[in-house]
Amino acid sequence: MDPIKKACSSRAWISSIISSNNLFYVLAIGALLYYGWPVIEAIYIVLPLPDPGRSLDKVKSLGRQATGMVTGALSSNNGSHGARSPEYEQNLD
Repeated sequence: MDPIKKACSSRAWISSIISSNNLFYVLAIGALLYYGWPVIEAIYIVLPLPDPGRSLDKVKSLGRQATGMVTGALSSNNGSHGARSPEYEQNLD
């Protein structure tokens, strides 16, 4: 039960990450997704999931409303912060 000593190199670090267990899990998940995709897709089609198009349209609408509010607030600030000095209004062309 002595500890295993490994050299401190990039090769030792990579070999500790890529162990046989990790490689087996990655290959098993890849095979499951590759060969089981028709079953996964059939289950996805059968499930009563909401249409993402409606949700996307709702988010776009809320974004347009928020943009309109910000644009309206920025354009309505024409002198609401007190009197402007004349040097700020010169040479704007």
